[in-house]
Amino acid sequence: MLLVSILGSAVGVATYLDVPTPTLDGDRPRADVYISEVNYHDVSDDDSLDFVEIHNAGDGEVSLDRWCLSGVDFCFDESSVLEAGAVRVVAGSDVEGKFSNSGETLQLKNAVGDVIDEVSYSDSAPWPIMTDGRGRSLHRIRRGEPELSTTTTATTMPSAQSEGSAASAWIDDVPSPGVVYDAEFRGELRQSTIVVSEIHYHSENDNPAEEFIELTNVSSQSVSLSRWCLVEINRCFDDAPVLEPGSSFVVTPNDSQVELSNSRGVLRLVDEQKNIVDVVYYEDSGLWPALADGHGWSLHRRNEQLWGTEPGNWDGGDPSPGIKGAMAWTQSYLPMFENVSATVSPTATQDMTVTAMVRDGGDPTLTYKIGFDNDVDVAMRATTSGVYSATIPAQAAGSLVRYKLLSTNDATAGTWPRMGDGMVYRGTVVQPENDSSLPRMQWFVEDDYYSQIFNDPGLYGDNGYPTVLAFDGEVFDGAKIRMRGNQSRLNPKKKWKVVLPAGYETTLGGLLANPVNEFALNSSFTDKSFVREILTSELQKLGGGIAQQVFPLRLEKNNEFFGLYLYQEQPDGQWREKFGFSRDTVVFKSDRQATLRLSHLDLPNSEMRQRYQRRSQRWLEHVDEVRDLIRQVNNENEKELLDFAYKHLDIPQIIEALATMRVAQHLEWEHKNHMLLFDPADQKWRLVPIDFDLNFGRQWVGGCNAVCDTVSATAYMEYMEGNRLGRLFLKTPELREMLDRRTKTLADLYLADGYLEKRISELEAILRDDAVLDRQRWSTYGQRQTIQQAQQILIDNYVKPKRDLLTGPASPRLPGPQSDTISYTLTGTDLVTITNTDTVVIDISGVEVPTMSARVPAGTVLRPGQSVVLSRERVPHAGDLRQLQVWVPSTP
Repeated sequence: MLLVSILGSAVGVATYLDVPTPTLDGDRPRADVYISEVNYHDVSDDDSLDFVEIHNAGDGEVSLDRWCLSGVDFCFDESSVLEAGAVRVVAGSDVEGKFSNSGETLQLKNAVGDVIDEVSYSDSAPWPIMTDGRGRSLHRIRRGEPELSTTTTATTMPSAQSEGSAASAWIDDVPSPGVVYDAEFRGELRQSTIVVSEIHYHSENDNPAEEFIELTNVSSQSVSLSRWCLVEINRCFDDAPVLEPGSSFVVTPNDSQVELSNSRGVLRLVDEQKNIVDVVYYEDSGLWPALADGHGWSLHRRNEQLWGTEPGNWDGGDPSPGIKGAMAWTQSYLPMFENVSATVSPTATQDMTVTAMVRDGGDPTLTYKIGFDNDVDVAMRATTSGVYSATIPAQAAGSLVRYKLLSTNDATAGTWPRMGDGMVYRGTVVQPENDSSLPRMQWFVEDDYYSQIFNDPGLYGDNGYPTVLAFDGEVFDGAKIRMRGNQSRLNPKKKWKVVLPAGYETTLGGLLANPVNEFALNSSFTDKSFVREILTSELQKLGGGIAQQVFPLRLEKNNEFFGLYLYQEQPDGQWREKFGFSRDTVVFKSDRQATLRLSHLDLPNSEMRQRYQRRSQRWLEHVDEVRDLIRQVNNENEKELLDFAYKHLDIPQIIEALATMRVAQHLEWEHKNHMLLFDPADQKWRLVPIDFDLNFGRQWVGGCNAVCDTVSATAYMEYMEGNRLGRLFLKTPELREMLDRRTKTLADLYLADGYLEKRISELEAILRDDAVLDRQRWSTYGQRQTIQQAQQILIDNYVKPKRDLLTGPASPRLPGPQSDTISYTLTGTDLVTITNTDTVVIDISGVEVPTMSARVPAGTVLRPGQSVVLSRERVPHAGDLRQLQVWVPSTP
């Protein structure tokens, strides 16, 4: 009789079970007691549900009196006896410490301190990743066996403890506390009552109100859900109905205080006695259908009696809340491929090897295709370790090689990438013959299809044409691409937006600071120097404010040079998360004449949405937040206007953005090409300028617009006044004083003698060869200029004149340089207050705050006697309205 709940609700009691001894080859005696299962990171993330299982594989009972498990501080009591063939479960609720989620060494010691067994597990390769809070535990499948010799003694047996620390001695599978591991356990049908049958965790339009969890009664009896709960979303059913057999109950998590995670999550259904009835787990990529992550699908359970934490027990499909029979309940696990590996970037003489492990499926088949040729099928063969392998013959240099895997089980086909993944094929590219000093992105597309993409200017947002992109041997099959920008759609050389297949991210071989799932490829068609966007990004980074990563790369189409392009980071949700914005942040991209003028309040919502384009909470059709901002920044009462600024504007961040754009002379941001962000966490607005090809002296002149040859440094420091948010900082004396101080700091750094000349020279050496090829392919507008000529014009017509205007003690537009010694006080630990004790305005951006392991955020400028309070949390402004309150991230 099983005394420990398989779901873990009773694992807190250490007990032993009468379990038959497994058959041993030749019925030979072997080592007696060993650690047989480790559940070190339970799927619930509840440490009390972690456990270790100990098995007596010997022929006689063993007294565990004064035996201990080191690593978690647990010792057995005096009466503990482990019968022959029995197991003992030690739960996380019984130990003094806790099982480490990242890895540790566990030692089973006898009464005199001898190490009987030892396990050193880890949450990283070669140990299985699915045991790290993803629904599986570690099961011992191999122990030290004696040599086949008549003279074998205990002293010649292999070390059980050293073997137990080898990843090859373990397998990941569903937890089976109290049951000696048997691979059939995972397929054992359970007697369920109520199960989670469907999960719609991320709706296509991002509206949390459309998410749901479906519960179904799979028993033959009526069941009352009264006082049952879904633990992770803090939702209990006080007025829930009685579920008849086969009926369903749909739960909307937005009624609770916790939303469903859009990346990975666990759901525990407990009854009125808090006993666990069902546990499910999901992810948005890898072994799980990525199209359920905001692409229109939901997760449907295949079999109610099989494990809800197994990805093979879930399919993706259209949402069907409350509809019985949407999926067949009698289905087995879907065959799944794990630990797939393949040769990356082979040479033209090198075969490609693809290996994989198959779970719940039969002998697999590898299907590959070269370029856009037909598929080729190859049977995979099992190796002695249970890994399947197949070979793709060597291919010509530059060849696109794509492949997929197939396995069947009871007429059920499982694929890799799995059905519902963002890719149909994975793949790589054979090393090309040509080389480049720049990073190389490769685009593979048939000519007719490319023509269709090139001639369609009507796509916006995340829409695009599925195509094939590759970088550093990594293929993204099904990446979506479309032209971007307004002017770009009219130019012969387009800008492109790329959205990676659902469920995939990239760091482009480590070039990116953070993984991304979308990015822009900017053409630089309107910048003959090819460096303006790079210089602006580097200025943002130098100042320490919010920035977008930009760097040059070569784009090739079907192994031929296509263009010199610039990678540009997109200011999407992942980017906002990197800079600490909450998931509820409201985002608007400004276009056309988005200047926040009071007259805009008279515009209908349809016109407002064209000027202020909502990029978050897209299911909301209004722009009420922008309307409120317009009212506030146009308030003629100076005190009320300042009160609003200190309470509801991130003054340092906006100062940093404006100062950066003054130095870079970003003329377009005044009426478009910027984003407005409102974070409810601290109830403050931020300003983020974007699109930098018309910076550093480029001018917009009527008639030629963005393709004008005029390059000049304007002395007009009030050009941002046309935007009412900019005007607030230009026309309010104390804010203007702070803005000018920060502008001076950045100008003295970035426009220092020789600084930009040296940097532009470095970039010219990197870009020159590809710039020549680019001009040969795409030509240019207006006057024909080499990259060297265009860069010299940038230096002569912008850098030098702007340097004279903004830097040095004789600058006619800004205050003198800040003194090398400034006076301020710094107090506090969790909340740090910095007060300006100087007699002048001081810029304290980047000042180290040791007690917070951080630096003062960029743009923080204090007037004499003024203070700033630095906080680790974004919270609404409280207290003195002339005191800055700023959120501080950790120093990388």
